[in-house]
Amino acid sequence: AGIALDPVSMMLLLMGLLAITPKTISDSKRGRLAGLMALGLAVSELDFRSTGNAGSVQVTVTGQASVLNGGLISSSTGGSGNAGTVTVNAGSLSVDGAGSSITAGAEQGSSGQTGSVTVSASNSIALSNGGSISIANAATVANPDALVPTLLMVTAPSISVDNASITAATSGNVAASNIVINPADN
Repeated sequence: AGIALDPVSMMLLLMGLLAITPKTISDSKRGRLAGLMALGLAVSELDFRSTGNAGSVQVTVTGQASVLNGGLISSSTGGSGNAGTVTVNAGSLSVDGAGSSITAGAEQGSSGQTGSVTVSASNSIALSNGGSISIANAATVANPDALVPTLLMVTAPSISVDNASITAATSGNVAASNIVINPADN
């Protein structure tokens, strides 16, 4: 299960005018669409009481895509289920401004795994002014060696990072992620 948007909704999302928040608060296997809010978020999130997995988020834009003004494309878990994968494909992508982010995470108090993050563009990816692409893992699990680290992959012919970041971090007992940056022709 994932999130699919029509072109108008996608434009509103990337402009920071539309939010999609699927949330699981029961024992279901996938995140469920809980509502729409005007905050600039595309989020698949698992509540701390949940045992199911959060849904994956996939955004595909053939032209220019921008995540601005604190916009967020994310999948995370706060429970025992895993976060979903986050995939963003665009002709060109800009992530600009403090709080503007493409991310996957496992929150403190969770025992789930982060999802992988794959961001690709056929032309360029530009991160600036505090924008980020990241994986953050604050989970604590009984057997951390049983989990395979997820992957944060960024691919485009041109990748620029100006006062911004591409990171994988952990504050729990689980490895955050492997990072692969491919500044190569697609």
